[in-house]
This record gives sequence, structure tokens and C-alpha cells, in this order.
Amino acid sequence: MSVLPILPGNGFGQQHPFGIITNNYLLAASITLFFYGLLTEASFLKRILANPFVELLGKSSYIFYLIHLGFIYSMFHFSVNWLNDAIFALYDKWNISWQHTPFENDTLNLVYIFIAINGVAILLYKNIEEPLNHYIRKSGFLLPYKKQSAELQN
Repeated sequence: MSVLPILPGNGFGQQHPFGIITNNYLLAASITLFFYGLLTEASFLKRILANPFVELLGKSSYIFYLIHLGFIYSMFHFSVNWLNDAIFALYDKWNISWQHTPFENDTLNLVYIFIAINGVAILLYKNIEEPLNHYIRKSGFLLPYKKQSAELQN
């Protein structure tokens, strides 16, 4: 990327010389130092990342990636809007002001949806991906490929 020509009219971001240097050299060095520090130093961040729940979130992150857009996100977004409308209807029925409802804040709604989708991702990981992974590893399905590669190396 550092030797790609800068296209005319695109003097910003990764097309700008400063962006190229930042992306290819400074960012790479910073990430390397960050991971080196995580691996070698006893830090608060290392203890947080070693927490079993955080490890579970990491293991279920691929399923989260697969479901975070599409039907499941739409379902949760619809549910939050429906709950908001239901609470507004209750407030009208009870003659209460609409000023503060639990689902009024869009940022909180995204947090609720994020937590719910993480919950679904963990359930799918624990009930589908992990058992299937163990089944495939125990089934001997991969053994012919291991034998072939061992024979090719000899």
C-alpha cells in the first residue's frame, strides 16, 4: 500500500501521504507494541481479557458477526419500537407524562439490542457451534487429510 500511487482528487485518508504512513507504519508498530504489552506485562486490561465471560464473548464473536445485521437485528429493533409504543399507550391510559420512557433514548436502545444480540450469539455458540465443533473433531472426518499430509511430508 505504501507504493500505490495517490489518485488525483483523493488527497485524504489512506490516499494522502500522511494517511499511508500512519496506516502502514505507525499503526502497525502501535498494534505490535500493544500486543507485546498484553502478552508480557501483568496489567488490568490483561486481567479483564482473561475473564471467562470475556473469553466466551470472544468465542461467540463470529456468530455475533453473522447475526448482527439482518433478520435478528430487525426483530430486536422492531421489538424495542413496539415496547416504546406500548409504554406510550400505558402512559396515555394512566395519564402520565411522556417525558421519560425506558425506550426513549436511542443510544440506550442500541445498548439493549447489543446485549440481546450478544445473548443470542452466546446461546447459538454454546448450543450449535461448540457441540458441532466437538463432533467434527471427534468424528475422524479430518483424519484422512492429516494422513495424506503426513505421507506427503515423508
